[in-house]
Amino acid sequence: MSSNSFFYKFFDKIDLIIAFILLITGLFFSFFQLIKNSSPSVPILFIIFSILYVIFRNEKLDINSIQLKFKYYKLNEIFFVICFISFIGLFYLFNYPFPLVNLLLLATLIGLSILISIFTKSNNSWTILIKIILLTVLIRASIFYAFPVPYGVDPTFHIVFAQNIANSGHLPLTDESYSYYPLYHIILALLNELTKLSFYNLSFIIGIIQLTIVFPVIFIIGKKVCNEEIALLAVFIFGISGSVIMGYLIPNMFGLAIFALLFYIIFNQRNIIFASLFLICSLSLNLIHPYPAINLILMMLTLFITIKFMDYLQIDYSYKSVYIKLESILIVIVLFLTNALVWGYNPFLRTAILNSFAKEKSFDISGSVANLSLVNVYNDLNYIFLGLAIFSSLYWISSKKRDGNKIFLGFLTLVMIGVYVAIYGLGLSFIPLPYRMLPFLFIPISILAAQAIFYIHNILNNRISNGKGITIFIIILITSLSFVSFTSVNVYPDFELYHGELGYTNSLSTSEIAVLPFLGNFTNSNANYDGYYKQYILNANISAPYPSDNSQKVNMMVLRKYFLENSYLRGLSNFPKINGTISQNKYESIEGIENWNIIYNNGGLWVYDK
Repeated sequence: MSSNSFFYKFFDKIDLIIAFILLITGLFFSFFQLIKNSSPSVPILFIIFSILYVIFRNEKLDINSIQLKFKYYKLNEIFFVICFISFIGLFYLFNYPFPLVNLLLLATLIGLSILISIFTKSNNSWTILIKIILLTVLIRASIFYAFPVPYGVDPTFHIVFAQNIANSGHLPLTDESYSYYPLYHIILALLNELTKLSFYNLSFIIGIIQLTIVFPVIFIIGKKVCNEEIALLAVFIFGISGSVIMGYLIPNMFGLAIFALLFYIIFNQRNIIFASLFLICSLSLNLIHPYPAINLILMMLTLFITIKFMDYLQIDYSYKSVYIKLESILIVIVLFLTNALVWGYNPFLRTAILNSFAKEKSFDISGSVANLSLVNVYNDLNYIFLGLAIFSSLYWISSKKRDGNKIFLGFLTLVMIGVYVAIYGLGLSFIPLPYRMLPFLFIPISILAAQAIFYIHNILNNRISNGKGITIFIIILITSLSFVSFTSVNVYPDFELYHGELGYTNSLSTSEIAVLPFLGNFTNSNANYDGYYKQYILNANISAPYPSDNSQKVNMMVLRKYFLENSYLRGLSNFPKINGTISQNKYESIEGIENWNIIYNNGGLWVYDK
């Protein structure tokens, strides 16, 4: 026994060696791709699967309590050191269009936190949950502060609208769409007055608070339906899903938090007080933003359909409740009626809906909108998680054990996916931006995907001897996801995507044009104004009111005031300098570019043809 102790210890840790190699490989390729400024999807997949490898490896470690305690302290020491490095990285990575190194450090942190939970017994499940929440918040902080501007168009527009409220002391009536849904912007303005924090930081804090509410809910549901291990993996999956990573800086997340509250009520059989609280919160969505209200209507309909279907099949589930049925249909009716009332007095929504039915948009933007939500660094995982969720749903529904709780969650997920696919597939363009439903879908999808991963792991380990099943499982996942990653669209949003986003605004008034940030590969040699940017602007052909002539067609490009530092546009090394000071309603010419004017108004820079 003693003669073989060296080999026993060596092979006992072989899985850790493999995981370490995967981590180093991911870091190496990520730094290489950072220099080349290309998509970081593949190396981040290496990081994620090194973590999964360690989660599902066969535990054969035979170490005494002293060594175990020492390993616990060393891992925690590394954990907090890299935390510190990650925070420091937030202040020194602004020159890069994407904080890749920081993301990798945070991915490593997630791996270390899971290692701690595996090799020590001193961490309970809630401690692990808190660490995962901390790390996912750090990932979002990295993306938020290292990007020159918030991701997408909406966050900037909401910040500007809140600034207008704070500066003027009343709702800007010229901004017709959000004057009817001002609660989010009023909250931002009040917090700015009380805390003196910037609107930029406040939008991040509010978004994180909304999102953090969802993580414990997923853990509670996953633990109730499955077990703690699956629940923790589900939280991790939800945290890295692309639609959740990039979509938390908008009022739509209020709807997600309220929907999570609904799940908590259902799965824990809370009383009518909790149900009433949920009802009040739901109705407040009409004052926050139209999209979360519409999304919640769709989600409540899916819930009602699922409950009726379960009753029809006479399947018993532990959280069966009459008031949940009444709530679901009541909220649908009330939200629909109140939204319809607001739409009747809202020129923006009325025009947008009529244009959608009449098919009068200048060009189709559905592909661009879909790309906006899906094409990012975690895009490749979304499709896999969705497929795994469908697998678990079908498995639970067809299982002979007839577990009512699992069947309910499976049916609900399939109905949600069906509604989402129907909206896109049938071209129901009167539903505004259906991709905003994705974060709602990922609450049950994350649990089902985690369950599917455990299913596959157990099947492989039971059928393949000597513990090689998990090795084959990881190889299959890495191969399949790497293939998806190499064949997917580039991680950075391209300008055709924003071409579509601007196209969505062609029915709005001048004050409604969203402030568009520049996001993209700025260091690319082809990224210069005379070439790509100018061509993009000239090809946009947006129908928008000219300040002096509402009938004139202009080529409009929206920039952010944020770029104006020391009279040049930050982050765009090839962009021409601006002469003079940009002031309210004052026209300025851009040096080196003839026949172009700019106007500063409502917090943004509008560039258009003379």
